[in-house]
Amino acid sequence: MRWQAVALLGIFGIMGGCNEYGYRYEPHPQVMYSPIHADYREQGDKVDILVDTDGLRLENIDVMNADGTRVKPMGIDYPAFSSELMRGTEDEIYGPDLAQGPTVAHFDKSAIGPGPWNVQVNILDVPPETIEVGGK
Repeated sequence: MRWQAVALLGIFGIMGGCNEYGYRYEPHPQVMYSPIHADYREQGDKVDILVDTDGLRLENIDVMNADGTRVKPMGIDYPAFSSELMRGTEDEIYGPDLAQGPTVAHFDKSAIGPGPWNVQVNILDVPPETIEVGGK
């Protein structure tokens, strides 16, 4: 019985560091109260940056080129948002609207060049973060 409890604690410890979508990149240091993760996919002449905002709204995203110029996305696909239901001892309270999936920003591949990319994200109620996406 004791070894089962230790095994469960180990599994929870390993899974606690994971993100919902299996994205490989995160800011360093990571914001503990609202973990952010990102990944990318290349499709023809564009690069999609996928951002897991932990349910919060992405307010701004840019790629910083090596020469210091900021590249804005061609477009951003936001997920659906829905209210979070919080239950008290006697009442039900609707909390903030939370994203029900990742946010996807589309960049022109010729404008941002080859990876890795320094992606700057501004997420509601979280300090601005820079995530190196496309590295190891």
